[in-house]
Amino acid sequence: MSVGTGEDERTTFQPGRLLGPYRVLLGNRDLALLFSGQVVSSLGDWMYIAALIALVYGLTGSATLAAALTFTRLVPYAIGLPLAGLLADRFDRRALMITADLGRGWCMLGLVAVSARERVWLAFPLVFVATGLGCLFRPALGATLPSVARGEGELVRANALMSQIDAVSILLGPALSGVLILLGEPRVAFVVNALTYAVSAGTLLLLRLVRPERTCAAAAGGWLTELAVGARFLFGARGGALGAVALTTGALSMFNGASWTVLVVLAMQTWGFGSQGASFLLVAYGVGGLVGGLVVGAILRRLGSVAAFAGSLAVAGVAVVLFGLSPAGLLPFALLASFGLADVCNQVVSTTFIQTATPDELKGRVFGAFEAIVVGTVLIGALVTGPLVTIAGPRTTTVVLGFVALVALVLAMPYLRRLDIRESAPAPSESRQAAIGTEPIATP
Repeated sequence: MSVGTGEDERTTFQPGRLLGPYRVLLGNRDLALLFSGQVVSSLGDWMYIAALIALVYGLTGSATLAAALTFTRLVPYAIGLPLAGLLADRFDRRALMITADLGRGWCMLGLVAVSARERVWLAFPLVFVATGLGCLFRPALGATLPSVARGEGELVRANALMSQIDAVSILLGPALSGVLILLGEPRVAFVVNALTYAVSAGTLLLLRLVRPERTCAAAAGGWLTELAVGARFLFGARGGALGAVALTTGALSMFNGASWTVLVVLAMQTWGFGSQGASFLLVAYGVGGLVGGLVVGAILRRLGSVAAFAGSLAVAGVAVVLFGLSPAGLLPFALLASFGLADVCNQVVSTTFIQTATPDELKGRVFGAFEAIVVGTVLIGALVTGPLVTIAGPRTTTVVLGFVALVALVLAMPYLRRLDIRESAPAPSESRQAAIGTEPIATP
């Protein structure tokens, strides 16, 4: 499985190559359309999330309700992604993404009705449905990206670009939402986000995608068997190496789930940065993520895919441990920026591993299983952080989460070494055998 950049690894590094992820948009109309649509909609998402939490807390004065709404927003990812992956393999992926965009746009318009305390309950079903439609979008997007990228070198840069979208959105989305909140119009963010979904749907309509023919016979056992195919391939292919990638990425993601709590507590109670300190720490993460998206291609050329994956996860884990031990000052910001850089590199390499190792007829289900693991660990991190902070304090909690990622990496290394970057992706027949033994896979 090759996860290289398609360039000579011995070539002397040149600073201009840092712009490689952006240069890949030149001459690739479909990738440029896909990227621009996701930039706009992701920015709108971060605006909407920040505005919604502020609106609900402002109307009710209840931090519990605000936290419950966040949980409601995240839960559908953990339970819906495997099914969404199956749908991405059964139906036209572009049509699924457009449907998801349009449905989420209507949900955003519905949130405009949340204008008083007695209407806050409306936010819960609307947010749940919007996230459920987001589940439909994510595996389809991950499975579609290889179709618009020309070769594995371009795929690495395309994944790097996609990883930078959230980093930019974290920097700009909450800031724009804050302006609307100061103006007393947080609900405008919902209208703006509905428009961003319309833009995303429009860019998808313009894509020139050819749906590959899938001629596999139906599997004995029906749709439940098909749902299990993604997980079976993930943990069965290449001696469990892809499963190790998923689990180690998930272990690191526990800190992402915990970060919303520990950043606030550390900033306000431990370091004395004030309530705005957590926002500035998020900015540091966003800056690191932007840099990570620019340098990941060079790191892959220098180290190779397995070393880049393991190294980025190790750097991220150590950065989290040191972040928990850090004194006040500039060091916490530098450490969180380092974490952001390593986290984005890890995301790019892990995503590319899955894309290049999985044949097209399985991509949706494998991505559904992979993202369900990652989002599930984010939820675990969010759930355990409150009790851990109460029992052990924010510093110890952060250090423990960093060590979880490092221990997972050590345990996974024997499996990760089985990922030879010179191997090609398995043939469909081989992948079916790895996923479900001798049973055929049901596809339309």
